[in-house]
Amino acid sequence: DVDEDDDGNDDDIEYCGSGLENGDSDEDDPANSPIRDRQRKTAGAVFTKPTTTRITSKLPAKRTLTMKNPSKDSRDTSATSSSPPSSRSSAVASPRTPRKAGGGRPRLGDQTPTTAGIIKAAASDTRQALILEDAFPDRPTFVEQCKAIFVSTCADFQATIPQRRFQKSETYRGLVLALLRQKLPQVRQEVRIAALSKVALHYGINSSSPAAEIIVVVNRLKHKMAYVFNDTFERKGPYGNPIFQILINSLFFEGKRKSDAITNPVPWNPMPLPVIALVATAVESVLDDWSTGRNEAAKNKFSRDNYESVYRTHLANLVKFQQKGPKALAALRTALWENAFSTNTTFPEEISAPIEDDVFEAAEAEVLHALA
Repeated sequence: DVDEDDDGNDDDIEYCGSGLENGDSDEDDPANSPIRDRQRKTAGAVFTKPTTTRITSKLPAKRTLTMKNPSKDSRDTSATSSSPPSSRSSAVASPRTPRKAGGGRPRLGDQTPTTAGIIKAAASDTRQALILEDAFPDRPTFVEQCKAIFVSTCADFQATIPQRRFQKSETYRGLVLALLRQKLPQVRQEVRIAALSKVALHYGINSSSPAAEIIVVVNRLKHKMAYVFNDTFERKGPYGNPIFQILINSLFFEGKRKSDAITNPVPWNPMPLPVIALVATAVESVLDDWSTGRNEAAKNKFSRDNYESVYRTHLANLVKFQQKGPKALAALRTALWENAFSTNTTFPEEISAPIEDDVFEAAEAEVLHALA
């Protein structure tokens, strides 16, 4: 209990001795030793007889919470003020106004549900465009591509308000484009990481080998792009090296990225030439990591400045392949698609398909043969 008339003097506080009585002698208590007494130390705890005493102490005064007058605040605030409202002023954001990120680059999680849903779908389409069309676009081209994708996505969602805001508001448009542009480095990084984990091992490059030996292997593989051939020594089977199937499977048909090619298989069948070119470029980037005989992947950036020319060269090679060997390239593209798709799912045309007549005829013939 607190004494409301307490004057702040705590000297009169006494504690009830109930439960603290002790009949043992305290002669050996260090607190009662002569040496301690000479050093003017305290004599230790003093136990009194049980009494009923109210404990009083000085406590801070109870704080009184005051509420601001909403009507006064509204009167004091100018209706024409251009200052933005505080980010803490409301826990619920307007469905038409995206939440502002707390510094740094924009994040999808900071946006309103409507904007976030549209951007997420547009980002998926942006990713597909980078992989299936051009993974090394120049900045102006990529920005225009992102704009077109977002407007198209708004139309698919019948989201007229975000579409109008995107076209009229420079701030909103900048936020959307900043989020979509993040897909460009993400796609390249994913392809690069997949190549780093598989390419060196596939071509027999090992860090335990002598540096001179590694340099010889890398130079041989890069000479006239031997690494793209099924037979890297005889240079036979262009773009038929098994590493292409390995990387395509792991990147676009397995794990969390299955949606790239399995949910929407049409643009992947047969395997697009830009996909083959992108994988080939990633393979060469890993070989470059070992060009000194030691793994220097950290110094090698999979950027447009470093590898756009390699990517364009592979695209040109594949176009020439299509002109000079159309059937061979068609067979390669179909094989890359079927091998990747069949290892992860069932072909769409084989789902709930009717059983062929010859299967029943074969079953009938087998029984007749057994009865004969």
